[in-house]
Amino acid sequence: MDKGWQSLATASWTVRAETSHQAWNQVPEALRAQLGAGISATVPGCVHTDLLAAGLIEDPYLGQAEAEQHWIGAQAWTYAASFELADDDPALTERHCELSCDGLDTVADVYCNGHLLGHSENMHRRNIFDIKRALVSGANTIEIVFTPALEYTTRLAERVGERVHVERG
Repeated sequence: MDKGWQSLATASWTVRAETSHQAWNQVPEALRAQLGAGISATVPGCVHTDLLAAGLIEDPYLGQAEAEQHWIGAQAWTYAASFELADDDPALTERHCELSCDGLDTVADVYCNGHLLGHSENMHRRNIFDIKRALVSGANTIEIVFTPALEYTTRLAERVGERVHVERG
């Protein structure tokens, strides 16, 4: 660890579509096996650029490709990475250890080794999670489960009423 920080951006990340999510049936049949198993991902990054890099979607800025990709935003996605910690790693031996996530877009649950660390509902902030209780010597896994923002905003509108959107006149 350098200066008490360890970046997970260089870890080997994957992203997978959540097969149990209600929108799984919208995922194109030809992509289901690959997306259910997971593909290589870049963090920081986003699902669209990871799908594009894997050659699974067309460039959304060309022709009508964007209209054919709405299923991506309706789907829940999980980013995952594993990393090793030695018995004497400061993450295990120090009193505190935190996971800092900048800009989780937008609704996300963060897990370490299956333990829920916390929840985020705002991309425009830094989230700091106490990860100490979940870390172990040896292999550790971080998972960030992103649920569709539209699901969240629909539930919120049911509770507090519809709000004016900037794209509406």
